[in-house]
Amino acid sequence: MTISSRTLIIEALDEAYGNAETWYGPNLRPTLTSLTPEQLVDRRTFEGYTAWELAVHCAYWKWFVACRLTGGTDSFPYGQDDFPPLPSDTSERAWMDFLSWMDGRHERLKAATATLDEARLSSPWVNAEGEEQEGSVARMIMGVAFHDAYHTAQIRNMGLAGLAEKKGD
Repeated sequence: MTISSRTLIIEALDEAYGNAETWYGPNLRPTLTSLTPEQLVDRRTFEGYTAWELAVHCAYWKWFVACRLTGGTDSFPYGQDDFPPLPSDTSERAWMDFLSWMDGRHERLKAATATLDEARLSSPWVNAEGEEQEGSVARMIMGVAFHDAYHTAQIRNMGLAGLAEKKGD
């Protein structure tokens, strides 16, 4: 069986985010939806971040890469940079709205990826200033999947009740 790079990248995006089963452990969206509203904004964590802030950070990179791939010019509604502060509205409704928005950015990134041929995937990543960066378009998109997986582990190890399971003796 032959599988294209594009298909592998889309599968990796879904595995890391939560739209596919994994053999290695939990993924981002189910981890986020398992948290209570209080846990989402709890700053008494190992690194001082909240799970909500990390979720917005992950959403930023989905938005950013999709915009770069599609030429999109919409603004990021949660701040001016990739690590914005906790939103002022931390209600359950605001959280559900955010998750819906992040789901849309995930789907937009997958749709943009689905349009790319092997030549485009292999081409250098170009930043907003038009400068070629180290690595390819494929590497940047895969980076979003790795980024989701990294922050899933970070959230799961924040010391929030019910997430980190203690190993037996």
